[in-house]
Amino acid sequence: MASGFGPSQWYRNIQQTPRVTIQVGRHRTAALARPMTPEESGRAMADYAPRHPRTARRLMGICGIETYGSAEDCYLVGRDHIPFVEITPTSGAKPTQPEG
Repeated sequence: MASGFGPSQWYRNIQQTPRVTIQVGRHRTAALARPMTPEESGRAMADYAPRHPRTARRLMGICGIETYGSAEDCYLVGRDHIPFVEITPTSGAKPTQPEG
Protein backbone atom coordinates (compact mmCIF):
# COMPACT_ATOMS: atom_id res chain seq x y z
CA MET A 1 0.00 0.00 0.00
CA ALA A 2 1.27 3.49 -0.75
CA SER A 3 0.47 6.97 0.49
CA GLY A 4 0.41 8.79 -2.84
CA PHE A 5 0.26 12.27 -1.37
CA GLY A 6 3.01 11.84 1.19
CA PRO A 7 2.38 11.28 4.88
CA SER A 8 -1.42 11.57 4.90
CA GLN A 9 -3.59 11.31 8.01
CA TRP A 10 -4.12 7.55 7.61
CA TYR A 11 -0.35 7.13 7.28
CA ARG A 12 0.24 9.07 10.51
CA ASN A 13 -2.52 7.03 12.20
CA ILE A 14 -0.85 3.72 11.43
CA GLN A 15 2.44 5.05 12.73
CA GLN A 16 0.69 5.58 16.07
CA THR A 17 -1.55 2.50 15.95
CA PRO A 18 -0.17 -0.21 13.64
CA ARG A 19 -2.93 -2.74 14.41
CA VAL A 20 -5.37 -2.41 11.53
CA THR A 21 -8.20 -4.30 9.88
CA ILE A 22 -8.02 -5.03 6.19
CA GLN A 23 -11.10 -5.78 4.15
CA VAL A 24 -11.33 -7.62 0.85
CA GLY A 25 -14.86 -7.84 -0.38
CA ARG A 26 -16.96 -8.76 2.64
CA HIS A 27 -14.09 -10.40 4.55
CA ARG A 28 -12.14 -8.58 7.26
CA THR A 29 -8.83 -9.67 8.75
CA ALA A 30 -6.70 -8.26 11.55
CA ALA A 31 -3.27 -7.12 10.40
CA LEU A 32 -0.21 -5.06 11.28
CA ALA A 33 0.79 -2.04 9.20
CA ARG A 34 4.48 -1.16 9.05
CA PRO A 35 5.67 2.01 7.33
CA MET A 36 8.52 1.00 5.05
CA THR A 37 11.81 2.85 5.04
CA PRO A 38 12.55 5.19 2.13
CA GLU A 39 14.93 2.56 0.72
CA GLU A 40 12.25 -0.16 0.95
CA SER A 41 9.66 2.18 -0.59
CA GLY A 42 12.00 2.88 -3.49
CA ARG A 43 12.54 -0.81 -4.14
CA ALA A 44 8.78 -1.47 -3.86
CA MET A 45 7.98 1.20 -6.46
CA ALA A 46 10.77 0.00 -8.77
CA ASP A 47 9.33 -3.53 -8.50
CA TYR A 48 5.69 -2.44 -8.90
CA ALA A 49 6.06 -0.07 -11.88
CA PRO A 50 7.21 -2.59 -14.53
CA ARG A 51 4.44 -5.00 -13.53
CA HIS A 52 1.74 -2.27 -13.61
CA PRO A 53 3.14 0.49 -15.85
CA ARG A 54 -0.12 2.30 -16.60
CA THR A 55 -1.23 2.36 -12.98
CA ALA A 56 2.22 3.47 -11.84
CA ARG A 57 2.22 6.32 -14.37
CA ARG A 58 -1.26 7.39 -13.23
CA LEU A 59 -0.20 7.30 -9.56
CA MET A 60 2.85 9.42 -10.29
CA GLY A 61 0.78 11.80 -12.42
CA ILE A 62 -1.82 12.23 -9.67
CA CYS A 63 1.04 13.06 -7.32
CA GLY A 64 2.31 15.66 -9.80
CA ILE A 65 5.47 13.71 -10.56
CA GLU A 66 6.77 13.56 -14.13
CA THR A 67 8.99 10.62 -14.96
CA TYR A 68 10.09 8.64 -17.95
CA GLY A 69 9.38 5.43 -16.06
CA SER A 70 12.89 3.99 -15.92
CA ALA A 71 13.67 1.65 -13.05
CA GLU A 72 15.88 4.35 -11.52
CA ASP A 73 13.09 6.98 -11.84
CA CYS A 74 10.60 4.66 -10.16
CA TYR A 75 13.05 3.86 -7.37
CA LEU A 76 13.64 7.57 -6.72
CA VAL A 77 9.91 8.35 -6.73
CA GLY A 78 9.25 5.61 -4.16
CA ARG A 79 12.24 6.58 -2.06
CA ASP A 80 11.67 10.32 -2.08
CA HIS A 81 7.95 10.91 -2.66
CA ILE A 82 5.63 7.96 -2.07
CA PRO A 83 5.86 6.25 1.34
CA PHE A 84 4.83 2.59 1.19
CA VAL A 85 3.27 0.53 3.96
CA GLU A 86 3.69 -3.22 4.44
CA ILE A 87 0.43 -4.86 5.56
CA THR A 88 0.83 -8.27 7.23
CA PRO A 89 -2.18 -10.31 8.40
CA THR A 90 -1.84 -11.09 12.08
CA SER A 91 -0.69 -14.66 12.72
CA GLY A 92 -3.67 -16.92 13.21
CA ALA A 93 -6.13 -14.17 12.29
CA LYS A 94 -9.36 -15.47 10.86
CA PRO A 95 -11.38 -13.53 8.31
CA THR A 96 -14.60 -12.14 9.74
CA GLN A 97 -17.83 -10.97 8.20
CA PRO A 98 -18.63 -7.28 8.57
CA GLU A 99 -21.21 -6.35 11.14
CA GLY A 100 -24.65 -5.30 10.04
